[in-house]
Parts: sequence; structure tokens; C-alpha cells
Amino acid sequence: MSKIQSKQIKEEDSHTVPPKIIKKIIHQNHKSEIVLTNAALGLQLSKRMNASVLKIFGEKEQTSNETLKRLTNVVNSLKAVLKVAIECQKCEKITDQGVKSLSDSLQRLSSLQSINLNFENCERITDKGVKSLNESLQRLSSLQSISLNFGNCEEITDQALKSLSDSLLRIKSLQSVNIHFASCGKITDQGVKILSDNLRRLTSLHSISLNFSGCNKITDQSVKSLSDSLPRLSSLQSVNIHFATCGKITDQGVKILSDNLQRLTSLQSINLDLSGCNKITDEDVKSLSNGLSRLTSLQSISLDFEYCQEITDQALKSLSDSLSRLTSLQSISLNFGWCENITDQGVKSFSDSLQNLSSLKSINFHCGWYGQITDQGAKSLSNSLQRLSSLQSIKLDFTYCEELTDQGLESLSESFQRLSSLQSISLILGCCKEITDQGLESLGNTLQKLSSLHSINFDFQSCEEITDYGLESLSDCFQKLTSLHSLSLNFYDCKEITYQGMKSLSNSLQRLSSLHSISLNFSNCQEITDQSLKKLSASLQKLNALQSIDFNFGGCIDITDQSLKRLGAKLQGLASLHSISLKFSG
Repeated sequence: MSKIQSKQIKEEDSHTVPPKIIKKIIHQNHKSEIVLTNAALGLQLSKRMNASVLKIFGEKEQTSNETLKRLTNVVNSLKAVLKVAIECQKCEKITDQGVKSLSDSLQRLSSLQSINLNFENCERITDKGVKSLNESLQRLSSLQSISLNFGNCEEITDQALKSLSDSLLRIKSLQSVNIHFASCGKITDQGVKILSDNLRRLTSLHSISLNFSGCNKITDQSVKSLSDSLPRLSSLQSVNIHFATCGKITDQGVKILSDNLQRLTSLQSINLDLSGCNKITDEDVKSLSNGLSRLTSLQSISLDFEYCQEITDQALKSLSDSLSRLTSLQSISLNFGWCENITDQGVKSFSDSLQNLSSLKSINFHCGWYGQITDQGAKSLSNSLQRLSSLQSIKLDFTYCEELTDQGLESLSESFQRLSSLQSISLILGCCKEITDQGLESLGNTLQKLSSLHSINFDFQSCEEITDYGLESLSDCFQKLTSLHSLSLNFYDCKEITYQGMKSLSNSLQRLSSLHSISLNFSNCQEITDQSLKKLSASLQKLNALQSIDFNFGGCIDITDQSLKRLGAKLQGLASLHSISLKFSG
């Protein structure tokens, strides 16, 4: 069956916002998905349902131990469920007792193949709660995928890692492990070693993701323990390792990691986050680059060196030389934000490497926040981008590169128009104060030729020279992008924008019948008034496919309650809308 059935239950305090869908059953290809929030957890679902997916979304203020206890009603009705995802992020009322109730329910799902539990920022959970969960997990012999997030649960210690690693060993069918203990400050090298020693015995693993970012007691010894375990996992295709802001990691740890990674000859995807590890130098990046260059099967690479302020253009050159040899690459993500010593020369090295990567479909390149990038760097990048005929997605972040001007934006725009397969553009140029209406006009002229675009994200916050004319130039092109699904615009603090610009934007929006998601930030644009919001509200009611809205008009002091009521009334008519974020506070 392909028919979508839904039941909506109104909340007493819904005001002007459309009622939440708290129980939705989607039947498709003889499978079913059940999505529940707190209000629905007390329901006894039909025992005739043969759901394959169960998703629970806890609500921050309401979710408690009692909520998790009520899960028993759901689980008893859905014993054939194959996948469970439970989101309880920032549900601060949950304690070890709630985790135990959940664990007791889960162990009855003998057919379960995938489990995803998110208890990030549930600060009352301790080793005891993790242990009760692990005791249940090890009884689920069919499990193939585990994802556990206990980030920022500050009472968790090495003992939790020990109980977790013991339970993982008993699940012989595991193919994917995702473990997140970021900012659990009591975890030490000893805990990571215990986990690593057991992980190396899970020889059927295809994917591993470990996040110990912000665990400040971790040193090079943890990097060694973990990286030494990787070569034993000969089936690994995907590795994600996060040690962000672990300031005790040095060149020694990076070298050991590099030596072990190059032995993973089947690896197709790698994601390393070493942001904020401020002892990392050019030599460390060179060592890592040499190891990566031997992974000829790599299709996706993501490296994060944000805030590594010892890094210079030489690091980017070493990395680029290695990237140019990885001809199977389809996706590249590099983050050198806040690396003040990266200049146009580093961007040129990266740009030159792209010319050998004809299979690339996605690029994410971040050199923002005080990077010394000028129009020359943008020109180098655009010369290479225009040759990547397979490129589908591009994200460039040059925030606070104050020497980047309209000329640089025009160079980038010219390269975009030659990318006929492009589906997604994200251009972050906030605080590039030399960007003016002229640059936006050039960008708009390019966009209208890219009929395949599905997603646009433009950030021009604090570009104070932008006026209504610039917004009008962009808006005019939007109405020609009939396939657009997602639009995000940030004009925070662009104080020259008035009703005229908002009128042009609204007129274009109403023609985007395929739009699913819209995010607009015009906060601190103090010339925007009720008249602008009235025009915007009228355009929204024609967007019947809209599912998500995020508006920020904070600091627009002339917007009144009357406009907000009018906006609320318009939103109620959008049947597909399920996510709303509105900010209008002064």
C-alpha cells in the first residue's frame, strides 16, 4: 500500500500553531513506520500491526522515567519491529531508572536489527544506567547496527565503556557501531583502551564511528589504542573518529593514526575530526596525508582542523598533493576555519588538486573566520570548479574573509553556471563587508540558469552594503527554480533591506510550489515592519508542499502582535507543515 494514513491529536495549548502529529503510521511496500511523541506513549497499539520501524521523540520538558516506562505498552504490541530509534536529547528528568525501564522493554524485541538511542545531555544518567542497557543489548542476537549517544553525560566514566565493550563482544552479527561519549570528562585512556581491545575482535564490522570530543583526559595513548585496533578489522569500509578539543593529542598520536589508517585498503569513507587539537602542525598533516594517499578505494573524505592555528598553507599543500591521487573520490569536506595562516596560496593548492578528481560529486570547503582569502583565492577555486562536470553539491565558507569582494563572488558565480548537474549550493560569506548588490546581481544571473537546483543556502549576514536591490536580484532568479525544495537565506544585520526587498522575495516565494523547507533570517533589519510580514505571510499560504519553517526577525522592533497573529492564521492552512521555529523577540 502507498496510501498515507495519519491521525492528528490536538494539544490543548496549540494557540496559532498547527496541531502536532503525535501518531503517524505510514504504510509503504508492505512495511510500516510508527512515529510517537510523549502524548502517544500511553496508547495500546493494535497487536495486528506488523511495524518494522519504531521511532520515539522525547520532548525536553515532559520526558521522564515514567515516559520510558510506558514504552512497554508499545513494545508489547510490536514484537516484530526491526528498527528502533529513540531521541531523548536534553531530557534532563531521565535517570538510570528510566534507562533500565527502557532496557527491560528492548530486550523483548528478539528480531531487532538496528537500534539508535540518543541520551545526549541527559546529565543524570550514570554508569549504572549504561550497564543496564548493555545487559539488554547483548541479548539481542540479531542486532546488526548500534548507535548510542551519551554525549555530555558527565557522570559517565571508564566503567561504562567496559560494560559496553563486554556486551558488544557477545553480538556476533554486528556490522555497524556508533558510540558517542563527547564531553564525558571522566573518561580516560584506560577506558578507551578497554573498548579498543574488544572492538578489534568484531571482525564483521563494516562501519565504526567513535566520538570522544571534549574528553580532556584523553591523550596520544587513546589514539594509539584505537588506531592499533583498526587494521584487525579487515572488512571496514567506513571510519569516523572524533577527538575534537582533545588538547593533549600531539604529533605522536597523529603519526600512529596515520600509520594504521593506511593499512585499511578496503576503506571507502573516512571522517577525522581533530578540530581544536592545537598542538597539531604542518608536519602532522603531512604525515596523515601520506597515509591517506595509499587508500585508493576512498570515495569520501572529511577532515576537520578548525582552530588548529599552527597549520599553514604548507599543510594544505601536503593534503592537496595526496587528494589528487585519490581518483575515486566522490566527496571532499575540508575545514580549516579559524586557521589564520591559510592564505590564497593554500586555496590554490587545493584548487589544483581538484582538476584530477573528475568523479567528484560533493565539495565542502571551509576557510572562514579570519582566513586571509581574497579575490585571488576565489578565482583559483572557480577555475577548477568549472571543470567538475559531475559536481552535484558545493558548500563554500569564507566567513569574515574581509578582503573578498564582489569580484571574487562573480568569479565563483561564473564557475557555477557551467555545472549543469548542480543540485545544491551553500555559500557562506557572512561579514565579508566588501560584498555589495553587484555581487548578488551576478549570483542571481547565474542561478536562474541552474534549473536542476534543489537546495540553496546563502549567508550574507552583516554585509552592510547589501540593499533591497541585491535582495531583488536574488529573488528574481528564485521564481525560475521550479525544482527548489529547500531555501535558506541569512541577511542578519543588513540594515538597508526594507519592504521593497521583502516584497520581491515574497512574490518569488509564492511560485515555488515544490518548496519543502524555508529558513529566513532578517534579524536586526530594523526597516522591516508589519507590511513586510503581511506580504510574506500571504505568499506562504500558496506553498502547499511546505514542511518546515524557520523565521528569525529578532530586533525588527516595528513588527507587532497583529502581524504574528496573521502569520499564525496562514500557517494553520498548511497541511504538510510539521516543524515551525519563529523568533520575533526584540
